[in-house]
Amino acid sequence: MTGGADVAMLDDPDFWCHLAIAHLWNFAVWREHGTLFPRPEASGEPVSSPGRKFAVYIDGRRFHECVPSRMWLRVNVLGGQELDLAFRAEGSTDFWRSHILRVKAGEHPGIVRAMARRQAEESTRLATTPLREFAKQLNRTLQNLLPAMLDDEAADALVEELWERQLR
Repeated sequence: MTGGADVAMLDDPDFWCHLAIAHLWNFAVWREHGTLFPRPEASGEPVSSPGRKFAVYIDGRRFHECVPSRMWLRVNVLGGQELDLAFRAEGSTDFWRSHILRVKAGEHPGIVRAMARRQAEESTRLATTPLREFAKQLNRTLQNLLPAMLDDEAADALVEELWERQLR
């Protein structure tokens, strides 16, 4: 069992698709509204149909794109602590998808929480370019140590040092 869920169930794309359609449809549409229904460009050309775009957000085979599985992953990578961090940073889809869920750092809850705390605060939030540079530096650093051996204090200190370089 993983967090009260059967591993086979969590690994089943049909489970996530069913969850998205039967129980979380309105949430998924709300969650991805800006992507599905972008504002028309000044050119006056019509916006493409959201129907095809929406399929990715309910496709359980695309674990990092499917809204329910993505939200579950956010909570899970926090290691059962400070769960509000899963939603506190506004406009953080790229942060979670690119810099937590798809990389080595996302396997270490202490590092994830340290990053999410900083990204959740407007005063320490990194824009896309410095966030990418931070991620590169963190990935290089993680190659030279055993991140699983870091307690929360050490993980926070590591993230703080690298994060501060980007805030300057």
